[in-house]
Amino acid sequence: MKMVSLKDELELYEELKDLMNLVLPHDFIDNVFYENLTVNDPNYDPQNIFFIMDEETSVGFIFGVERTKAPRKVVEEHREIMWIKAFGCYRKYLLNLEKLLKFFESYAADKGKKVIRISDYASWYLTPGVDNLYDEYNALLVELGYKRVGVAANYEIDLSRYFIPKYVYRLEEKNRENGIDFIEVRRIDETLLNWIEENFSVFWRTEAEMALKNSYGGVFIARRDENILGFSAYGVLKWNWFGPIGVKKDIRGKGIGTVLLFKTMSRLRCNGQRIVIIPWTSHLYYYTQLPETYRIRYFNIYQKELKI
Repeated sequence: MKMVSLKDELELYEELKDLMNLVLPHDFIDNVFYENLTVNDPNYDPQNIFFIMDEETSVGFIFGVERTKAPRKVVEEHREIMWIKAFGCYRKYLLNLEKLLKFFESYAADKGKKVIRISDYASWYLTPGVDNLYDEYNALLVELGYKRVGVAANYEIDLSRYFIPKYVYRLEEKNRENGIDFIEVRRIDETLLNWIEENFSVFWRTEAEMALKNSYGGVFIARRDENILGFSAYGVLKWNWFGPIGVKKDIRGKGIGTVLLFKTMSRLRCNGQRIVIIPWTSHLYYYTQLPETYRIRYFNIYQKELKI
């Protein structure tokens, strides 16, 4: 049994996708998603990814990442953090995974990192944390001294029973009477991106920009005259991902977000998506207005301070 880095064994790149799909049975990584998690992430570095090898077969992994390039404004702020995007192994190798985690901690400490976080790494992430259903992985992290510092949820919506409730039409009509238009944007718009960063975060700006660059993505906006009031993105990392979504603080409560939500869902339905994923949210009640919630996934966010 040995541990190797992807940097030293680049031929394992394709095996990593296969391994992730097999040892993370509640997650599904297609080729597009995999590229967005790896080579399309500006911070991707094969030297931060490690495998457990049983002779010539990879049986476990840790997918590490540090923020070195993007978003540029937070690189310095995050320079002492190493993230684990994902990790896992075949069940019989759990003891070896424990050894790999300890090795990774030493590796991160040698790089000057003070903290490891799992896995709230915006904006190129698999999941916002460790799914509660991965019981053995959660238990292992607790045994190794990782502290749960947050939770998040993914909603999965089945669009086979999708419809737009009548109250949504009324909300749209009322907002239009107040001079608010709802339009779809499909190309880079710096004014829009700057507005998202100013009103929300550089991470949401990054994700909206990704949506606008993807052939399968886009952004709906609400605006009055030339003033943007809200936005809703889709197709950021996967064809069927919804969000982020946000409305300017001083105009919330008027149904603008609800209209944007349903317009975006309608677009995803028109694009042929059946199961839509709403990732990394704490707004558990807001999305229950959508017909046919298929599943809610619960994630634990962990942190461990390293001894340097």
